[in-house]
Amino acid sequence: MPEAKSQEPYEISGLVTWKKPERKRKTATRRIRDSLPEEITVRLIRYPGCTPGFRTKHIILATTLLDPVAYPAAELAQLYLRRWSVELWFRHIKSTLQMDLLSCLSPAMLAREVMTKPRDAWKAAIRRSAHRKNQDA
Repeated sequence: MPEAKSQEPYEISGLVTWKKPERKRKTATRRIRDSLPEEITVRLIRYPGCTPGFRTKHIILATTLLDPVAYPAAELAQLYLRRWSVELWFRHIKSTLQMDLLSCLSPAMLAREVMTKPRDAWKAAIRRSAHRKNQDA
């Protein structure tokens, strides 16, 4: 009978060196591209991403935290999963408050927009509720 595969995170191949691509990408400005190093050393960690009701898929985490003793693979995988949960929660909040697209360009205007969007969404919900109540009467 075949042995069951471990569900613990593990190092894939120790350290890997990635070189900066020769081809220029449209996603980065010249200033950003020039500021990047010619190569970067990363550590690859593979771990299962288990979502109840779905097939187990494996996630590969690339990190510049190279010391496996100071930064164990299991702890990094757990931290990444927690961070991903926080990102999903922020996405939920933003879509619920209709803040998934912010149009401002400066930090001051961002603060103003973040403060007014929830208030506007709340007022709209109250108006819809009042309108429904008037239709029912």
